[in-house]
Amino acid sequence: MLAICVAGACLTTAIGLVATVGEFFSSITSFKYENIVIFTVIISFLLSILGVESIIRISVPI
Repeated sequence: MLAICVAGACLTTAIGLVATVGEFFSSITSFKYENIVIFTVIISFLLSILGVESIIRISVPI
């Protein structure tokens, strides 16, 4: 039951973040909301398959 609650919390947070990013960037650029949302989801998916070590290795130069 706890796992279902955690998964639901993570899903609603992810949906909220994607929607907010889409609205923000569509308001300051000429890109369509739908395209920004699709791009954000694809980037998030690619980052999710990398794993923590790869993400840290990418972010170290920053």
